[in-house]
Amino acid sequence: MLQIEMLAVGPLEENTYLLMGEEGCILIDPGEEAERISSRIEELGKKPALILLTHGHFDHIGAANALRARYGCPIAIGERDAEMLADPQKSLAGAANREKYCFSADRLLQEGDTLEAAGLKVSILETPGHTRGSLSYLCEGCLFSGDVLFFGSAGRTDLYGGDYPELLETLRALMLLPEDTAVYPGHGASTSIGREKRSNPVVQAAEDYDSLY
Repeated sequence: MLQIEMLAVGPLEENTYLLMGEEGCILIDPGEEAERISSRIEELGKKPALILLTHGHFDHIGAANALRARYGCPIAIGERDAEMLADPQKSLAGAANREKYCFSADRLLQEGDTLEAAGLKVSILETPGHTRGSLSYLCEGCLFSGDVLFFGSAGRTDLYGGDYPELLETLRALMLLPEDTAVYPGHGASTSIGREKRSNPVVQAAEDYDSLY
């Protein structure tokens, strides 16, 4: 049975998730503070089997390379965001004085891929808009949405790879998930598909998009 632990890390309070299964854990977006994340992993006794990145911005990737080296677990990211990991301008690592965050992934993911690790099964959804290769991860009725969908809001589109119409298309697609799907975003509080469908103004704009354009 899936258990979830969240750590808000770094100056932007990015949400790092530990998805704990019977055979270890999966890390999603270990953004910064590798030592703090490692300490919690040791406390839980759940060795990481896989690191999943929702997208390539510096605040979501910063601890990934150090944790891979420590635990020997592979890093996976969306195929279209892989270039960002090696480019401090595209990842914004340079602007944040974090050039050391540059590295490469072990696996590139696409829509429809399924991963099994730590006794858990994760489905991959391509959810572009915040970046070209943004992914969301679906596991046991829980959606890890990165910076695409937030509690009451959605991701910005004015950075490299951002596209507002594409984000709206992504939001419309996510609203087709069951309303009781729990949503764990890259920043801020968790929510649900049903709540966002009813009250998120960006989702409502997405629903109206066809009638406006």
